[in-house]
Amino acid sequence: MEESQLKKRVICDVILFCLVFLLPWWVSLILGLIFALSFENYYELLFLGIFIDSLYTTPLAFYHHFQFVISLFCAIVLLILVPLRKQLRF
Repeated sequence: MEESQLKKRVICDVILFCLVFLLPWWVSLILGLIFALSFENYYELLFLGIFIDSLYTTPLAFYHHFQFVISLFCAIVLLILVPLRKQLRF
């Protein structure tokens, strides 16, 4: 990975994790999905999901008292995007 690409990625990560505190969780999640499409192997999306779940979610009976719904969604998105991104051109 190039140094300039790494700097962009770190700056985007810092911005993304700061926005979790400033904006609604769904805005941060959408921005994380955009970054996952922009950067190769953007595993920070999974950490973002865990972070959002730790801050905002509570176990609900609807999800059988499973608290980490957003983390599961992010993991599924990553499992789909990592192989699919090789075929997409950005």
